[in-house]
Amino acid sequence: ISSTPEDRPQSALAMAARLPGGDPLAMAVEAGVLAHPEIVAAATIDRPLKRTSPWLLLVVLAAALAGALVVAGPSAVFDDVRRFRAPEVLVDQSERLLRDLELGGASDTADWGFLDNVAAADPVDRVLFWYRQEGLRPLPDFVARAFDSGGLFGRFDRAEAITREPLFVMLDPTGELVFLNAGASFGSRVGGAVGVSRGFDWSRLLEPAGLHGVELTQDPEVVLPVASDERAAWKAVDPKRPMTTIHVQAAAFEGRPVYFAAETVDAESPVRHEQLRRRARLDRWVRTPLYLLVVLVALALGAHSIVRDRSDLRGAAVLASGVLVVGLLAAILSAGRPEHPLASSGITLLGHVVDICMGALAVGLCYVGLEPLIRRYRPQALIAWNRLLAGDVVDRSVGYGLLVGALAGTIWAVAVELDRITVALFGLDPTWGFLGADQLNATVGLGSMFSTALGQVEGAIAGGLLSAVLFALLIRWLRPRWLAWAVFAALIALIVGIDYGTHLPLSIATLGLASGAMALVLLYRFGLLTLVAALLARGLLIAFPM
Repeated sequence: ISSTPEDRPQSALAMAARLPGGDPLAMAVEAGVLAHPEIVAAATIDRPLKRTSPWLLLVVLAAALAGALVVAGPSAVFDDVRRFRAPEVLVDQSERLLRDLELGGASDTADWGFLDNVAAADPVDRVLFWYRQEGLRPLPDFVARAFDSGGLFGRFDRAEAITREPLFVMLDPTGELVFLNAGASFGSRVGGAVGVSRGFDWSRLLEPAGLHGVELTQDPEVVLPVASDERAAWKAVDPKRPMTTIHVQAAAFEGRPVYFAAETVDAESPVRHEQLRRRARLDRWVRTPLYLLVVLVALALGAHSIVRDRSDLRGAAVLASGVLVVGLLAAILSAGRPEHPLASSGITLLGHVVDICMGALAVGLCYVGLEPLIRRYRPQALIAWNRLLAGDVVDRSVGYGLLVGALAGTIWAVAVELDRITVALFGLDPTWGFLGADQLNATVGLGSMFSTALGQVEGAIAGGLLSAVLFALLIRWLRPRWLAWAVFAALIALIVGIDYGTHLPLSIATLGLASGAMALVLLYRFGLLTLVAALLARGLLIAFPM
């Protein structure tokens, strides 16, 4: 009888839920049985939604976004962005360097991007620009003479027999050379100790690296694992940072440079390397096994749920289809752009599509197995989520959950920035992306920006679903309830600290615990849809430089 259509029950189940003693979801929970997804979607939300709530949330969201930009200032992100030359300039500089070294030149098939180098002593080198192209390596003299004389190789065209090898260059943000590999062969059996140069002009490498005129000291103890006939290594004090030492290695073969590396080292370098090893160990032995365990359990439970007809197959199909569409769009927009300089470029389009389809199928199967657990032990968390999967995108609870999630995600992104500032205030050396290379790679083009944004969707869904299952199981198994909350917050703190923390273990105790508390509040008070929206908003704000 309400005069507003939005306030009227949308189905018979919704009408029955409003009658005294007629809430099917509450009755199912009290009886300890698994409620049907439609009953969950039609359930009454505990909190009333006022008409002023969306507008108030929009105002608070705008204020939070403004606060994120303010907080980003002290974290030196803007300075890091301005420090980089335009990618087009760095590409031109890389090609000009290869041309000057007689190794290559301009190429229409070259790959380039940005790479994290968080172990560097010089903050300028924490993010590097990389450039890779297929180069032409001159034939050895004895092979060239065989071609010219029409010997064994005379039936082949000499140009066709020139070997093709990758040319790899890394520059710092200002355009100075940091690393060069021009087809060098690596290994303990092909290298050797540093010897006296027999005539190669090393200034051809030192000058592009900004080391021309710097006082260099020979370092004869260095053994270069590079196949070459001329090797050299030096040490020098960084003129800009007296407490920092520059280690330089170079090699040439048959009069052409094949290897160069300049690394900055200080007293804290072992600490940074240990931080990276610690992060890798935590990722290998804690986070990855936990994810794999949950996925394997989800697949087993999925098969069990299908057999017993307890799963939400319709919702799983909608979710898997959405992930598939998003993955295909992201792949199309990012086509031709390598994610890493060492990534293989030989993956076919069909292979990429198969990977995306398998990922979407895995998401659907995991949802089939995990969703009944949430619906059994914490069905209130699925009310708005199930309404969205049912296609009711204009439902007020759906919009409310998305707005609250966007606001929480913005605050979450601010917490990540505050973690960086806190580490700097304590005088600790950050060991994870002052400005991550992923952020810069995401802004190299419109296609990359949309691809990065779409790529956050699958991660937000997976993270939200796994968190909800973990929360539901802990609520079921642990007593008293506050113990389940504490264990859930601690596990989320560990995972977030490893993924986004600037310093371990400090970030686990600050950013991690704050993230665990936020995930707990979002799940318990608002539900799965709000948590997924928060993870998506946080991912989008972190993925791009603010």
